[in-house]
Amino acid sequence: MIKSFLNFIGNPKQYSFTNFIILLILLLFIQSSIMSLHIITSESMEDTLLVGDVVLVVKTWYGFKPPLFQKPITPGFRIKHDDIVICAFPGDPTKEFVKRCVANGGDTLGIRAKQLIVNGNFISLPKTGKHADPELLQKIDGKRDFYPACFVPKDSLFVLGDNRDFSFDSRSWGFLPKKNLRGKVTYLLWSLDPNVSWTNITHKFRSGRFFKEVK
Repeated sequence: MIKSFLNFIGNPKQYSFTNFIILLILLLFIQSSIMSLHIITSESMEDTLLVGDVVLVVKTWYGFKPPLFQKPITPGFRIKHDDIVICAFPGDPTKEFVKRCVANGGDTLGIRAKQLIVNGNFISLPKTGKHADPELLQKIDGKRDFYPACFVPKDSLFVLGDNRDFSFDSRSWGFLPKKNLRGKVTYLLWSLDPNVSWTNITHKFRSGRFFKEVK
């Protein structure tokens, strides 16, 4: 089957409008349900992921979910703390966010003076995460630096950006339903600096950000 498909791709004589439609449907199926490329457009995951990074998302990591299905129809890997995931924003499913899972269903969680606490343990920032704002916001100013202790419901997650002081995440919009998961971010493929013109191609591509595992 694979050999036949490769022969079809490599032989222009095979092309027709019908075959083109079939190929397009196949590519869209792969993009929506198996794996896809995603361009980082927000600073919320700095310095793990930068604006302009192109990452590979494996959409079958947590189970195979065909188009229009809300839940996976096959088993997948268990969602772990520190997994970087792509998810549909609960307030608008047409928007997709990239965040880090810090707590799973059944965990207890809180934030005290920027310090994340999960199941009674103080959790350090990821090596590439940061607190970019030295100011400590008090409880009356919101939940960014002080989040009340809570219990993460079953079939939900609590997700944060690695740029903790400048991330729109579960502290603002609540728990993430697991059904909103779109996949796991696995590899950084390449990175384009949005502040550099394409006329300066040698600097447009960020050095050192090619084919790296995202973790």
